[in-house]
Amino acid sequence: MLVSKECYERGCSCYDDRVDKDPVEVVKREWVGLTDDEIHDAFNYVEFVKHISWDRETEDWCKNFAAYIETRLKEKNHETRPLDPQGQRQDPL
Repeated sequence: MLVSKECYERGCSCYDDRVDKDPVEVVKREWVGLTDDEIHDAFNYVEFVKHISWDRETEDWCKNFAAYIETRLKEKNHETRPLDPQGQRQDPL
């Protein structure tokens, strides 16, 4: 599929003929989800690294769990987090 560069940068999935620029080719990628182990890692991260208890801080727990999951999905689908000064991936939260 071909779309204009501006449309592609805005996240459009269709050709915008109102833009008179060179089109770019869009390649559809298959969505990559998380494994059961990766979801379990998210639970462990919130409970044991962030030290947020589901029983006492449910809202914070949910927000941190969701943020961790979102970050991992973005990584697996080629939207990576920036590196810290030591060359390691930055903490998603």
